[in-house]
Parts: sequence; structure tokens; C-alpha cells
Amino acid sequence: MDSIMRRILVVGLLCTSSHAIAQACPEQIGTLMGDSVEQAYFFGSQSAIGSDSVLISATRNTTNYQSSHGVFLFDRQSNVEFALLTAPNDASRTFGDAVGLDGSLAIVGSPNSGYGKAYVYDLSSGTAELIYELAPPAPDQSLHFGSSVDLSSTLAAVGSPWEFVTESYAGTVELIDLRTGEFIRKLIPDDSSYYQFFGTGVKIDGTTVLVTNQYRELDLTFFSRSAYLFDAITGTQIAKMLPNDLTISDHFGSAFDLDGSTVVIGAECDDDLGTCAGAVYVFDDAGQLLAKLYSNDPQPYDLFGSSVAIDGTTLLVGARGDDDFGANSGSVYVFDLITMQQIAKIVPPDGELGDKFGSSVAISGFDAVIGASGADTTGVNSGKAYRYNLRFIECMSDFNRDCIVNSADVADFWNAYQLGDQSADINGDTQLNYFDVSQFVQNFNSGCP
Repeated sequence: MDSIMRRILVVGLLCTSSHAIAQACPEQIGTLMGDSVEQAYFFGSQSAIGSDSVLISATRNTTNYQSSHGVFLFDRQSNVEFALLTAPNDASRTFGDAVGLDGSLAIVGSPNSGYGKAYVYDLSSGTAELIYELAPPAPDQSLHFGSSVDLSSTLAAVGSPWEFVTESYAGTVELIDLRTGEFIRKLIPDDSSYYQFFGTGVKIDGTTVLVTNQYRELDLTFFSRSAYLFDAITGTQIAKMLPNDLTISDHFGSAFDLDGSTVVIGAECDDDLGTCAGAVYVFDDAGQLLAKLYSNDPQPYDLFGSSVAIDGTTLLVGARGDDDFGANSGSVYVFDLITMQQIAKIVPPDGELGDKFGSSVAISGFDAVIGASGADTTGVNSGKAYRYNLRFIECMSDFNRDCIVNSADVADFWNAYQLGDQSADINGDTQLNYFDVSQFVQNFNSGCP
């Protein structure tokens, strides 16, 4: 009987329809390409979703600022570009190194070896109107001001990771009231110390601020970040997040996001499942570790955790080093934060070697944006960004739920069947037999919607 069933699977594979290698879920609903994108390099390196707009950051060439950044703004409904933000005359060439978007407000950082600036734009009229040009109150101290930025409806946060506090380059984060443009508070961690570079990264949700530093944790010195939560109203440190399994090369803090009471932090070079296979830590708003997540198909140098984004109970994790379509083609994983389980893997239908799909991720409800900064769309490393609908299309052919229908589904089904795993009960009659194999072959050859 076992050999008969194996023969059925082989015959089914030989008869596989053209749908068998198609993208299964979620549904791709567009790509972001505008009038100016052909000038871009590494388009998709950062992304964000606002109430009516999508922001994509890219390195680009301009007449006055060679290798400066451009920040592209698209209408969320039509995917049409409506504005391109380039460095103002007084900005540094690093304009766009840091960006943030919330509702109809966007913020762009412009750090440099001096004090730097940050620029706040109002997008509510369908254009980008500059409403604040933020400069640090103590320019001679706030070095690299604008290295990290984010905002909410009434509050902006701007990092100065090289700022002198009590020790050299300890770093701070400035909070600005967006109703008045006034600097209202400076965030400093309880354990501020030299060469900590606090303020390397920042995220705001409501009145909670998440801040990452850069170096000098547990005397690991290099790529050994930690993360802090602050109450923006009082400036009080709420929690410090530092996993007890941190090593010198994990790159904890390679990506981070905050939503409600949940904090997610990537460690793209975590080596629990292979050198730089990567991992993501999930904390609550008291700094307690809830889970450490891995992909279902880890491989060395996947860099799982190189980008993260959360909204509600849905988590997106980029793995720009994944190699489903060649080295560094990249992929994105979807997790349910209630069960802490992977529910899908996203790869683009046109993925290629070096695309780095998952360079950036953003999510708002069922709407997702994914950057592929290495894609050769209009030139080498010009970059690309994709839109996805996360209302998953049910696909019975996709047995292993990686959103691709291919031979891996056949292998995984057969392994489950042989082990007596009830996931192989395709027809739902609680028995594993010929009818399940037959139904699987039928599903596989039907492809996905």
C-alpha cells in the first residue's frame, strides 16, 4: 500500500499544473513605482504606512547632493507618487537616513557629524508641507541629532546618539511637542554611560517611547544593543530590555517596533539555529520577555529579524538574506502574536538573487508594504516596494503554509503522512489513507486562487 501511495504522488507531480509554483498568500495588490523612482538607489530601504499615504526611503543621486537620500510619498489608495522629499539646502547628505510616519504627519532626520536637523511635514492636503525644521537646543552638544526619528499625532522624538551627557557619546533623545514645536523633555537612560550611543533608534506609540542604543552592553562592545521604554509624559524609564542569552554578534536591536503593550526586537545574527539565521524577541510593556521567535525554515545568514513591524496581533519579520530565489533574494514571515506561531511566509513572484526582499516592512491593519532595496528594477540596486493584502487566501495546495506551492509541500505532506501526523488528514475523516493522498494530489494540481 505504501508503494502505491508513493506512486500516486509521483504521478501527481508529473501532472502538476502551471499553478503549482505560483504565489499563494497573501495577495499582492501592487508595486510602488513613481515618476522619480528611476533616479533611486536602494528604494525600499525604509517604509511606513500612514492614514492616507505610504512612505518609502531611498538613496538617490541629485545635482547638488550626490548619494543623498530621497523620501518618496505615495497615495495609499492609488499607489501614485504625490511627493518626493529631498534634502533642503541646509540639510546634510544623510537626509532620509531616519524617517517616521503617523497619520498625516511625516518626519525626516538629517544627521551629520555636527548637530543635524529633523524636518516635519504635513501631508493632509495631498502634498508635503514643511511645518517644522527642528534643530537641537544645544548644537555644540547634540551631535548626530536626527540619527533616529519618529512621531505620533502630537509628539516627535529625535535621537542624538553622540551627545555628551556625563560621559562621552552617551546619547539622548529629545521630545518635541508638535502643537508648538517646543522641545519639552530629554530622555536619558538610568544607566547612561560613555560610548553607549543611546538614541540610535526610536519608536513612539501613544505616550510610550522605545529607544535603542548601539554599543557597550555587558562589555560586549560591538553590535550589542539594548532597548528601553519610557513614559513620554514624565520622561521616566519604564523598563530595559536585554535578553539573557545575548552574545557579541547577535545584533540585538537590528530592527524594532512598538504597538500598544507589545515590543518586538530583531536579532538578525542570532545563531541559535545557524550562523546569523536570526531571531526576534517579543516583550511586554514591562520589559518581560514573552517569546523568542524563529522562522520555520531557518538557514545560516537568513538574517531573520533584519526588519520587523507589528499592528495588533500581527507581526511581520523580514529575512533579507533568505535565498529561496538565490542568495539574498529575501523573504518576509507573518506571525500571530496570540499563538506566537508563524502563519505564512511571503516571497515575491518575481524574486531574484540579491533583491533583499524584506529590507523593510510596514503594516497597518491588513495592509502591508515590503521593500526590496536590492532589486534591479530600473538599474543595479535601484530597489522596489510591494503592497500586500494580509487577508489570506485559503489555499489547500500550500500544505506547509509558506505561501508557495512547490515540491516542498509534497515532501512535507508525505513526511507527515508517514509519521501519522493528523495534519495529513486532508479530507478530514480522522483517518490517514489512500483518500488523503488522492485529495492532496488533486489539491496540488489545482494550484491556488
